[in-house]
Amino acid sequence: MASREIGGVIDDGEKIGRWIGIGNGMTAVIVIILAGLYGLYRYLRSFIYPCLTPFELEQTSKSLDDVYRSVRDVSAGPAESDAPEWNNIAKDHLSLKIEASDIRKKNLQAASPWKKYLGFHPDTMLEIARWYKKHEELKCRILTAREEHL
Repeated sequence: MASREIGGVIDDGEKIGRWIGIGNGMTAVIVIILAGLYGLYRYLRSFIYPCLTPFELEQTSKSLDDVYRSVRDVSAGPAESDAPEWNNIAKDHLSLKIEASDIRKKNLQAASPWKKYLGFHPDTMLEIARWYKKHEELKCRILTAREEHL
């Protein structure tokens, strides 16, 4: 009696397996595709767009402020801080801070279902990605200017 029940369960398991695609290798294909998509997502988030949400914008903005302040504090003297390149860097730093503030305001004002479920609006995500690119360029300029004046 017990062997008949086990055989019935095994037969049902094979039917279920065929129904979801285990029997013909579809599961392996689906797993490979999902793993590839996850790998692509991690690559994009790590190397291409590490800053996409308002929280990440805030953290990145704070790190830029820290770099800017530390480089300005370590400067050799007033002559170096009055150099035209430092004035341009200061203007760009201020404009980036204003732009980040505008993005945060826009995100707070956005009322959409996307914001409800994702925690941010997709339009602001694109603006944050553009802002991050400018941030990286300014950070490189700050560090390069500091190295030139050592």
